Amino acid sequence: MRAFCLFAAALTATSLSVAACGDEDSPSSSPVVTGSAASVSPATDVVDAAELQAALLPAGRGQSSLIGPRSGRYGSLRSSGKGSARPPAPGLDPRCEKGPGGPGQWPATLNGSPAAEVTHGPMMSSVSQTLVWVPKDADMAALRLSVPRVCTRKMTVKFQGRTVIMSNRMLTKTQLPDLRGAEVTGTRLTMAMPDAGVSAYTTWVNARSGRLVMAMAFMGTDAGYTKQNKTLAQAWARAVAAVR
Repeated sequence: MRAFCLFAAALTATSLSVAACGDEDSPSSSPVVTGSAASVSPATDVVDAAELQAALLPAGRGQSSLIGPRSGRYGSLRSSGKGSARPPAPGLDPRCEKGPGGPGQWPATLNGSPAAEVTHGPMMSSVSQTLVWVPKDADMAALRLSVPRVCTRKMTVKFQGRTVIMSNRMLTKTQLPDLRGAEVTGTRLTMAMPDAGVSAYTTWVNARSGRLVMAMAFMGTDAGYTKQNKTLAQAWARAVAAVR
């Protein structure tokens, strides 16, 4: 179990800011999108980073902040996060470490946008949230999560002498939360250690409405979606209320 936790933690450390795996040489599978991005209408068109930070979901019972909460320009937050990144997870296909749709892969045109982020732990049951107020002309298609075909195949790797089986897939409409007035996409990475009888899951969900974009990542051993979707609904409601 300890070896599995170390492997999952290593993978998450490189993935907290990445919402899906990718491969520039292979076409992505079509993202499953729920809802329509009806525009959030703030009282003013100006939303600053401090407002977004105040809207971040607070730590739950038994949790503490692993990263943040912090705010600033999106590009600055991304740059400060790179310094603490660990080496790639052992055995992971390098084509599946980065990809479209996740906060770490959003276009550079967002770098000047106000943003805020936080990660609550413990590491083996962590929740991360990023909020960004994007430009009016932002490429919204680039903010949708997707999984390239090469990363949907099961990958078997060795870590400290143990076998770990990984696979990534898009979430279906029934697995995604119903966030009123938002367009929602999601992916899940499953990591299984057969000889230990243990599996862990990292789930990423992006929501957007108008210029408000929220990305959340969940890591843990709970295979269900009910608790995550409840948290997503609470987080989205706080974010929308903060910019109206």
